[in-house]
Amino acid sequence: MNPINVPREKMAAIAWLHQDELEAIAPEPRTTRGGNQPLRVQTVLTDGVRLTFQAQAVSDGFFLGSSTVFGDCRVDLSLITKLLFGHAINSAVKQQSHQLLTLTPAVVPRFVTADSTSPTPTGQVSALVGSQAPPVRLHKLDGSKFDLADHRGKVVVLDFWATWCGPCIQWLPQLETIVAKYLGEEVELVTINLLQTKEAVLPALERMQLSPTVLLDIDGVVADAYQATLIPQTVIIDQEGMVARLFIGGSAEMKQPVIDALDALTSKPGAN
Repeated sequence: MNPINVPREKMAAIAWLHQDELEAIAPEPRTTRGGNQPLRVQTVLTDGVRLTFQAQAVSDGFFLGSSTVFGDCRVDLSLITKLLFGHAINSAVKQQSHQLLTLTPAVVPRFVTADSTSPTPTGQVSALVGSQAPPVRLHKLDGSKFDLADHRGKVVVLDFWATWCGPCIQWLPQLETIVAKYLGEEVELVTINLLQTKEAVLPALERMQLSPTVLLDIDGVVADAYQATLIPQTVIIDQEGMVARLFIGGSAEMKQPVIDALDALTSKPGAN
């Protein structure tokens, strides 16, 4: 390999390490670099950024090389404060603050995203179906209050969701389109956001270009009452305030069962 010449004025410091010092910082077995094997180098820049690559040459004030990750590398010599070679690179990496972090298992989410690829429920597999709908008294995004009891006589579609839930984001526009087909049939879509603030919800609605009624279940009390441990969860409540159907998930196959459930509760079936 051709020698690399570095001008004296470009060197910030030179450190000479004895053999025992090298072994102390790099206990792993040392290998002999073949004549055609490129030199591995790490540059430490004035801002602390480190770049590791295979050195090739020094030309026109730049350290040139290549990396399997970044491709061709070009480092301004005036920005280099330190050069590391071989096993010294591994030792330096181990001393970085991010290497000292200890990972621990994350807390299991209180609400888990339903697998949209799983078999679609029939809408009847729940102890809530056929029983009186639990009370829903929450605030809307505008701060006004919503009470489910005030909507008796209408078919109310409750959709439990969160902005971080991918299937929820896919399902909500479809559900809004379905309910829109029942204009004049006293069918109302009410979405219940779980454990999030208005500031987190509004940007998501703007991206989706949706404007449904959104209730904020900040403490998850209503979700607990409706056993919404998997989301999205869609609950259809009839005109008498009884739970008629309960669906979990947001797959495309669920659209028709939801339409069928609404058709059964209204006088004019919605268009498919």
